[in-house]
Amino acid sequence: MGKQRLRVLAFARKEVTPNKRSLQRHDIAQGLVFLGFQDIIDPSGEEAIAAVNACQSALC
Repeated sequence: MGKQRLRVLAFARKEVTPNKRSLQRHDIAQGLVFLGFQDIIDPSGEEAIAAVNACQSALC
């Protein structure tokens, strides 16, 4: 997938009590339910470099 410039995101969920106002890393270290994967195209190729250069030159 890396050679195809694809990146993979994993999604999971965990139920918490309604009065929980914030989460720390240890809160989600276990008990997650895996939902699935999603792959996305990584635009970090040559065309992305050219697009960033075009945007930067337009600002000058």
